[in-house]
Amino acid sequence: MDVIERERAVEVPSPAVGRYVGIAVAAGIVGVQLLMLWGNRGPVLYEDAIGYLGNARTLAGGTVPTFDGVNYYSAGYSLLVVPAYLVTQAAAFVWAYVVVLNVLLATLILVPIAWLARNCF
Repeated sequence: MDVIERERAVEVPSPAVGRYVGIAVAAGIVGVQLLMLWGNRGPVLYEDAIGYLGNARTLAGGTVPTFDGVNYYSAGYSLLVVPAYLVTQAAAFVWAYVVVLNVLLATLILVPIAWLARNCF
C-alpha cells in the first residue's frame, strides 16, 4: 500500500460533525452559566458592575452617577448595556438583560477558539 492509498483510507469526519460538537459545547456553556445563576434572587453588584451600569445609564440619557475616588470605567461594555436603559430604567429588567448579555458574550468566546483550533492544530 503506497502513501496515496493510505491517505485515502483515513476517514475524515464530515464538517457537520464539527458543527454539532460546537453547538453542544455552546449549549453546555449556557447551561452551566444558567445553573450558576439558578439560586440568585437578585443582582450581586460589585464596584466594577456599578461603574459600568452607571456609565450605561448616563449614555442612555439618565442621571450622571458620582464616582468619587474610583478608577476610570471605559465605555465599551457600557455601550452594550445602553439598550436596556433605553427600554426602561427598571433595575430588574436591566439586570436580566445584563445576565443574558454576559451569557452570550461568554459563549462567543467559542468563535476564536474554534478558529484557532481549525487553523493552528
